Amino acid sequence: MLDVEVKRGNKIIFKSYAVNEATLLPKCLKKIGKYLLSIDSLDNEYNEYRADGLIISSPTGSTAHSLSAGGPIVEPLVNSMIITAICPHAFNQRSIVVGGDRELYIRILNDDQLIDVDGRIDKELLKDDIVKITKLNKPVDYITFDKNGFLNNIKSKIKNM
Repeated sequence: MLDVEVKRGNKIIFKSYAVNEATLLPKCLKKIGKYLLSIDSLDNEYNEYRADGLIISSPTGSTAHSLSAGGPIVEPLVNSMIITAICPHAFNQRSIVVGGDRELYIRILNDDQLIDVDGRIDKELLKDDIVKITKLNKPVDYITFDKNGFLNNIKSKIKNM
């Protein structure tokens, strides 16, 4: 799971957990989102994205929205987070997979943005809001029926598409 928090100035204005993903996107589909991703600290800037949105997913969520946006399939046992731009406006903005011990900071670079958590919770974002995403330190137990259930399920679904 992901731990998601939004800071506006020095105040936390939103906090939630995500099983699958947190998606940043413009409120209006005619607009573009501008996001600055930093890893482990706000000073460690990694990339600026100009895109129709940005998805931060858990391995469980890698087979949902992130996959549809061109992201990789990541086995749920892998301790990681996946960053996938939605229709990026640059050719060099591919998905990246980072370790689950990393802290992701996304500075919102333009107004009229939203954060959507697992498709169920929306919060409006303003320019200079900071979204911090980390792995939740509480494990989630899943029921599995065979050791290769995930991989066999993916293989079956992809084969039948």
